[in-house]
Amino acid sequence: MKEPRRSLRWYLLLLFSLYITQYLGISFILETLVAVLRRGGMPLERLGFVYLLGLFWGIKFLWAPVLDRYSLVKSGHFRGWLLILQSLLAISLLLTAGFDPQSGGPAVFFLCMFICFFSSTGDIAADALAYRLLTEDERGYGNAVKTGGGLLGYMLGGGVALMLYARLGWTLTLLILAAVTLLSLVQLIFLREPAHVPSRWEETGYLKRFYSYWTAPGRSRWLVLLVLYPLAISIAYGIIIPMLVDAGWNLARIGFIVNIAGALIGASAAMGAGWLIRKVGRRSMLVGTALAQGLGILLLLLPAWGRHDIFSVCLAVGALMFLHTLAATVMSTVMMDQTDNTSPATDLAMQHSLYQVVGFVASAVSVTFAGKFGYAATICAASGLAFLSLAASVKLYAPGTRRVGVSGAFSPAIDKLEA
Repeated sequence: MKEPRRSLRWYLLLLFSLYITQYLGISFILETLVAVLRRGGMPLERLGFVYLLGLFWGIKFLWAPVLDRYSLVKSGHFRGWLLILQSLLAISLLLTAGFDPQSGGPAVFFLCMFICFFSSTGDIAADALAYRLLTEDERGYGNAVKTGGGLLGYMLGGGVALMLYARLGWTLTLLILAAVTLLSLVQLIFLREPAHVPSRWEETGYLKRFYSYWTAPGRSRWLVLLVLYPLAISIAYGIIIPMLVDAGWNLARIGFIVNIAGALIGASAAMGAGWLIRKVGRRSMLVGTALAQGLGILLLLLPAWGRHDIFSVCLAVGALMFLHTLAATVMSTVMMDQTDNTSPATDLAMQHSLYQVVGFVASAVSVTFAGKFGYAATICAASGLAFLSLAASVKLYAPGTRRVGVSGAFSPAIDKLEA
């Protein structure tokens, strides 16, 4: 008998709590742990190994097929994965709380590897679960929750956790993070997931799935957009903190504006993005967001040209976070449209990994580019790349072109060009 479907609000609340906890762990390591270790005197060259842990998120597509193929519990395929992964993530945080970050170096690093692995794998399962729970018309809301929850999780694991550490110390901070991670387990226990669809790639192999996905007729246009779309906003994001440091802003002020106020702006924008995707359609959002990026990124010229007052900086940073959220939400929605019902974990992980790696590389290269050519030139280059992504967005839906999807044609949802 088919399980009754819960309300959209219930599903979104579950996904919201899941995405917060997935990003809470990685942000704790890349933000709070790095700050704690540096304060304790760890050399910069050794801190680089901590940042390498973020690579788990870039290569998670390599083990995503395991989640599609194997069920860990009888009731609820991806629900079962999340029940175990969330528990292991909380246990890893609890174990980390028992070691001093300064003297327990190898043990802390080893446990942080598990935190990154469990959180990145949990993100795979959460994406696949969202795909199964939501209808095509609801995907905009679901990915708004993904983006907003991720931003809040990053804020909690980074800025808030750092403030808790200053007041409560290492052990209590990690106990609080572990408790937050366990909250979603209560919701998962009462979830009734739709019946699992066995993957049609089990017999032929998942390497063939990787190949067939990207070589499908017309898929090259989607690949070009996946590479182009994150470039502009990632370059702009990569230079904002160095630019403010050079302007004489202290780190506490920068952290509040970028990591806390910026995250709240982004999370709020995500909710609006979900509504807009359903209202105006995928095409209009892709094109409109690319155009807004091209123009909005130019606001960073204010601080680049010496306008370091609070209004100018907040305007530039607020616009940047707003646009970053719009881009992430609409692209995540289209990624769901480009996913096969029999391999959601694999397909979504492939797309998200590529999108994230491009963003990481662009942010890293942007600082080097700015050092050689200046902040203003870097900002203008980022704006130009945004307009290239606009052209790629239009091309994706150009009349007369074959609309590629999971089996050679875009799903009905992506083909809704206008409301």
